Amino acid sequence: MSGFDPIALPMILGFAQQVGSRIIDRRTTKANRAAAASQADFQIQQIRRTQEIEEQRRRDRLRQALATQRSRFGGQGISAQGGSAAALLEGLSKSIDSESRNAQSLAGFRIAAINNRLAESRRRNLLEASGARNRLAFDLLRKSIPAVRSLIG
Repeated sequence: MSGFDPIALPMILGFAQQVGSRIIDRRTTKANRAAAASQADFQIQQIRRTQEIEEQRRRDRLRQALATQRSRFGGQGISAQGGSAAALLEGLSKSIDSESRNAQSLAGFRIAAINNRLAESRRRNLLEASGARNRLAFDLLRKSIPAVRSLIG
């Protein structure tokens, strides 16, 4: 038997077609992963930039509130260095600090959610790719059985 078995030819062509489509699928999956990562990076940068802008607004608001309150105290002849006046000014600062911590915490949760979605997508893609490889191997095995039988029989 030095010749080529004509029964094996369709199986080989089918296998080559499956391999070719798997290569295209893999490239598409890789491009999709890159696009998802890029989108996630963009969203994270957007959250961080928004956080920076909001933090600057909070600081500006605090400076303005402190200046306004000090001016009121000065107009009333009250020193802002001690007693109730100092406590009021400190309370304003603590309020803004608390607001900043809450905003940072919220931004952290949003960023973590984006990263978790991206990681889940990557895991799902890996599972799908592994399933595709297994299907290809089983299809090849299933299609090769008739060719093996023809060689034996």
